[in-house]
Amino acid sequence: MNVFMNSSVSICNNLFIEKIGDSLMIINPKSGFGPIVIMGIALKLFLLCQQNKFIVRNLLPLLNISKEEMRMMLLKFCSAGIFKVDGIDLLSEKKIKPKRTAIWLHITNSCNLRCSYCYVNKSNGGAMSWKIAKEILDKSIASCMKHNYERLLIKFSGGEPILRFSFLKRIVNYVRSYKNKVPLKFQFLLLTNGTLINHEVIKFLRKERFKVAISMDGINQYNDRTRIFSNGLGSFNLIEKGINKLQDASISPMVHAVISDYNVNGLLEFTKFCIEKKLRFSFTPVRSESDDWTRRNHVFCEILKECYDYMEDVSLNLKGVQIEHSFENLNLRRVVNRPCAIGWNALITDHRGNLVLCQTEIGKNSLCRIENVSDVLSAVQSQNQINLNTFSKECAECLWSGICGGGCPLFKRQIYNNLTVKSPYCETYKLAIKRLLRLEAIKLLKKGGGENA
Repeated sequence: MNVFMNSSVSICNNLFIEKIGDSLMIINPKSGFGPIVIMGIALKLFLLCQQNKFIVRNLLPLLNISKEEMRMMLLKFCSAGIFKVDGIDLLSEKKIKPKRTAIWLHITNSCNLRCSYCYVNKSNGGAMSWKIAKEILDKSIASCMKHNYERLLIKFSGGEPILRFSFLKRIVNYVRSYKNKVPLKFQFLLLTNGTLINHEVIKFLRKERFKVAISMDGINQYNDRTRIFSNGLGSFNLIEKGINKLQDASISPMVHAVISDYNVNGLLEFTKFCIEKKLRFSFTPVRSESDDWTRRNHVFCEILKECYDYMEDVSLNLKGVQIEHSFENLNLRRVVNRPCAIGWNALITDHRGNLVLCQTEIGKNSLCRIENVSDVLSAVQSQNQINLNTFSKECAECLWSGICGGGCPLFKRQIYNNLTVKSPYCETYKLAIKRLLRLEAIKLLKKGGGENA
């Protein structure tokens, strides 16, 4: 304790600070700790150390706290990458999270919708065979065991996977047969357009404790401009009915909206819809080209400001409202050098048994045939189709690169044929990160999670 009391304390670099009411929200994006909210004595300590470098002992009379209270406060600050204390390692031991990975099972090309931006070729109606599905599962589980993974999430996708509901059930039953053979914990996720939800599907989802993700790009006409049936009719009414059925059965789906030029003006209405229905929801910018990226980012950012202003207003003023929202793969509590898990621990297969780098590469570029490899995770990690560790100089110097990972490399290749550039959506990501931080800070304050000695 004496060594600690005689050490000097100072503020770390790379901090983002924003005032929220009478408190300060602070994050070091390079720490992976996430934001903290400070008030009271903790705020006074921070403001003092912003001005000067102090010896810990000299701070005690200024704050009127005990040595132990000072030690605990600095421990939290150092763990968050906010303060540094010379010569003393105050970083608390970080809790090791269970190692987890996921398989993306593209079980069919068939779909009852014809969404304008979909990357799946529905003309051939391809469907995964049982032989291929079984080989994918066996090799994926074996690879997870070899690499010491503890959890495996199996994602059912297409096309529309509910069109092959019997096949989906057969896969789940087969995975369950591994229960007492391997120490892996299995989870299941259904990626659906939400139009085919019925009693039989719901009963099975509840029994197997499925997570459910539904794609919906807005309310009424905003969704129906892009997510249409083959006859040209919109899908919103059926999607809403599917969501209602799931909620009535105590299944809370995540609703994903792709932001495009066609629906961006309806994003605020969509936000209100999700909050009123107590839905978890996310935004993802569309992966399509633009004649004017500056204009698209400007439009997206202006509308997103309205959405986040509304979320903040609701969070601050309505009791009992818990907003569960995310933006693409942005995670405030991790440091990354890539935006997602492709090329590392994401296992993605098409219906033919080809291992692909990303689901958007299905039908375009495959890494290998699943039958030709014994260790699928190693096959993904040794891929040479694209260098996933390439940052632009601008990204490397950016405060937020550890959160956004530089943006989707495949999209940068598509738009610029160059990986050493920033994402076309760079400005949109920056705005989203800052607004997500404010929402998280408000959530911490409502839960009484502010630091106050």
